[in-house]
Amino acid sequence: MSEWESNWQKLSCSRDVGLWLGDSQSMTAKLEHYCEQLQFQLLSAQYGVVNEAEAKYLSCPPGQRCWRRTVMFGQHYFEALFCILVVPEAALGIVGEDIVSYGSEPIGHLLFSGQDPAVRSAFSFAQLPTQHPYVAEAERYVVPSLPQVFARRSICHYKSAPIMVVDVFLPDLIHEIEQD
Repeated sequence: MSEWESNWQKLSCSRDVGLWLGDSQSMTAKLEHYCEQLQFQLLSAQYGVVNEAEAKYLSCPPGQRCWRRTVMFGQHYFEALFCILVVPEAALGIVGEDIVSYGSEPIGHLLFSGQDPAVRSAFSFAQLPTQHPYVAEAERYVVPSLPQVFARRSICHYKSAPIMVVDVFLPDLIHEIEQD
């Protein structure tokens, strides 16, 4: 299954994993609470282009220039979450300096705190197959071969600019959630 669903209950995941997927709070904040020594690793932050699926979700033309940021959350020997942030070119004029120059801190701190926090759209959820581009991208940084993984995505409107956030739940986190 690679289609994005509006309800996590349509996925073949446990109720506990589904509740994590559907939790509307910042995943940065949730992981900071859950992990004793959460580590954040900025993997990539650079200009790129939106792919066809991202363009459809962001309502922008495919191939449009964007700012892409990929990060990993985890702790010692525990890879929890692979995240992709996509800021389309039209939004860069509004939030570009904030986002592009944010540095190596979790972007959730910028988006969801302060006087003007981002407003998040409803989530969509997917069980991403091993050949999905997000899984392939995560495999460049994580383990060489990931099984099907669960993901959620949303549009965060920060200063009225649309920013796509994709959270890919890695096997270590899924296993840990199911053990609790």
